[in-house]
Amino acid sequence: MGRYPLSSSAEWVREFGENADVEVDHIEINPASFALHDYLFEGKAQVFVRHAAQQAAARAVNVTVFGRCDGRRAELDRFVFEHRT
Repeated sequence: MGRYPLSSSAEWVREFGENADVEVDHIEINPASFALHDYLFEGKAQVFVRHAAQQAAARAVNVTVFGRCDGRRAELDRFVFEHRT
């Protein structure tokens, strides 16, 4: 996950705009939520973000993670943010 360009993705821009002040604090995955189908996977995670200028606690944003694996490594294709209504 560390190499995925999350902060430059289209989903990131839709969620936060092009605000360079928002940064990823950490990502927590839910291993029990991941499903594998023909070397493609999807699952749930939380991306914790904070504003760089603030010392406040990071807030969690729920995401669905999509990717592929070949038995040796996994590659992330997309994060989809679950927007609050």
